[in-house]
Amino acid sequence: MIVEVTDCKFVFDSDFEISDLEKEYVSLSNNEGGKIEIQLENRIDLRALNKAIVDAADNCIPRILVHTKNEIKDNKLIVIISVPQGNQKPYRTKSGEYLIKSGADKRQMSTQELQRMVLNSAGISTEELPIHNSSIETDIDKGKLYLYFEQEYKTNIPDFCSKMKLAITSYWKI
Repeated sequence: MIVEVTDCKFVFDSDFEISDLEKEYVSLSNNEGGKIEIQLENRIDLRALNKAIVDAADNCIPRILVHTKNEIKDNKLIVIISVPQGNQKPYRTKSGEYLIKSGADKRQMSTQELQRMVLNSAGISTEELPIHNSSIETDIDKGKLYLYFEQEYKTNIPDFCSKMKLAITSYWKI
């Protein structure tokens, strides 16, 4: 069996491990998805390959739904595995590895990348997170904020809050 992979490189032979394919699925799904092309020298290998394709997808957490297509090129059977970009990121291998594509290679995700991916998949941006040990009274220059707000919105904060029917604390009153 010869492997020509469009988005990742590895050799599919007698030493092949399902975890190799599983790692490719995880790294592609945690990124933008991709394709793996496997050229079969022997049609007998097709049954073993199909089992490996399914087993590897089952080992990913959450499970990754891959699609396969068979083509004939130069009288050789080519199995094309399409791995989608994940919509339940982050994905991990059965052994607990969180991987991401980095060029032609894959690598372990950093803690920060993993945190960012978890927040993004929950629809939370880092700008929405609270800043620990901060205080609105000591960390915001009220004069600069008022000046910015008036320049940007052509009104002051109390008038804006009144028009929008928003409550305003005594701290923000002039």
